[in-house]
Amino acid sequence: MKVGVDYTVDPAVDNNPTDAEPDFVKFLVMYKDDTDGAEHIKSEKWHFVDKLHETNEILRNLNVTLLDNELGFRLSASPKHYLALNSWTNAKAAQVQPELDYDNLICTGFIKTDHRLKVVVKITDKENRIRTINIPNAEYWYSPDDQTVIGIDDAGELLYNAISVFRDDSDVLRQVLAAALVWYGVQRQAVEIPIKQLGRYVELGSMLTKINTSFSRESVRTVVTSRELDFENDRTIIKTGYFDLAFQTLAVV
Repeated sequence: MKVGVDYTVDPAVDNNPTDAEPDFVKFLVMYKDDTDGAEHIKSEKWHFVDKLHETNEILRNLNVTLLDNELGFRLSASPKHYLALNSWTNAKAAQVQPELDYDNLICTGFIKTDHRLKVVVKITDKENRIRTINIPNAEYWYSPDDQTVIGIDDAGELLYNAISVFRDDSDVLRQVLAAALVWYGVQRQAVEIPIKQLGRYVELGSMLTKINTSFSRESVRTVVTSRELDFENDRTIIKTGYFDLAFQTLAVV
């Protein structure tokens, strides 16, 4: 999700300036303050853990760090037992007593997976070749359901998403696929044509669609890439070929 976009309505409303490139919403960790601590009085509201002091000057902010090698996060508090409210039993006396209960924490994370957005089409059943076209910036943003917590309102209540799909670039892939079908959907072959006479015949870059002979008609559909004049043997050699299109340049994401 991106900052400045209201995902609580369907469709989502982008409140950012037209030419702005908003940041991504950071990892969210929220706390339900429904239990009095050693010093503070409960508010019965939800708060972001890194902004607790803004809601109650007695409370201390917590630092949130994502783990590098595991799916999880670390909360840093001082002292470490600051989150041990309702669990701080049979412990030695401490100068600072627990104020928060770690059981009242929830989080919303945004995780990249190794599943790629893709569209697939089978051109012909006569060949087993596979052509993969990679569009790096095509993405699909999805939440498991329409009850994902995405924020806290001014009253201290949780905000939930109204849509499950936040971004879907599959239409971009279909546009690239349409161009690819035009390019790969027809048979092409590179040919070398010797002609027993000197001459220009065809210009470089011309599309050679077919070759007609007295006995057959052969489909080519490739571009003339070279024309050689063999003065010693009094002949012309025309060669055709083709290259893959830069389909990435067709994708506007």
